[in-house]
Amino acid sequence: MNDLAHLHCKPLEGHPAMTTPEVETQLTHVRGWALAHGAIEKRYGFHNFHETMAFVNALAWIAHAED
Repeated sequence: MNDLAHLHCKPLEGHPAMTTPEVETQLTHVRGWALAHGAIEKRYGFHNFHETMAFVNALAWIAHAED
């Protein structure tokens, strides 16, 4: 398995979406993620508002960097 932390997002323009079996296969490589109602999800729990906002801001920074 590739170390996902070292991979980067790539545009999917012109490529078909993964099928449900393909998604399920890929989810076996990442802990805590699940297919629910046609979307992938992972739940996180935080102790307080500040931890939550720190996580959201870090996630936004990474998403922006990956474009």
